[in-house]
Amino acid sequence: MKKVTTVPSYTVQAGEMLKKTILEGRYQPGARLNEAELAASMGVSRSPIREAIQRLAKEGLVKIVPRKGAFVADLTSKEVEELYELREALEIKAAELAAQRISDAEVDQISRLLDRTADAMQRKKYRQYPWNLDFHRQIARCAKNRYIEEKIYDTNIHLLLIRHKSGSEIGRAEKALEEHKKIFEALKQRDVNLAKASMEEHIRFSKMNVTNFLSE
Repeated sequence: MKKVTTVPSYTVQAGEMLKKTILEGRYQPGARLNEAELAASMGVSRSPIREAIQRLAKEGLVKIVPRKGAFVADLTSKEVEELYELREALEIKAAELAAQRISDAEVDQISRLLDRTADAMQRKKYRQYPWNLDFHRQIARCAKNRYIEEKIYDTNIHLLLIRHKSGSEIGRAEKALEEHKKIFEALKQRDVNLAKASMEEHIRFSKMNVTNFLSE
């Protein structure tokens, strides 16, 4: 029997690296993924890259077009609308549960997260909200419902593809941070209604920003 190893396979490592690259916006939606170039840049053969692309296609981050190649997923307006409908339902419920279940330690964690986000935005002059400092996933954790947390993560990962474009609007990152602070204050006060209302407002502004971008 084959022994279990704790070392990730080349395919897993290549998949994580490619996923990170896509989510950081280095490849724009619709961009073609060249297996040879990716293999050379990661120092692996093309086989792990090909398998990694297949995995990301199953996650919906990559679209494979027969006889043309693999491309970073480019969401349609309909897909964005449906994702925001799902996001709204999930995130408002997460805010409600978090306001009821958040601990003092988690309040401190989110406070520090917002401070790090503000510092990162100031230091790097972000026009986009730093995705790796994920406020929404932290809220989902505070809801203490792993299924909601998983769905919120998956939904936001897909929306991140288009938000890398729309989020570059001047001032949007700063406005999103202020909206996050408002949600945090509601959670800190354990105010369920305010938390739900603040989250709903934030999702509405986010959707409006993306919708306006897509209609241009």
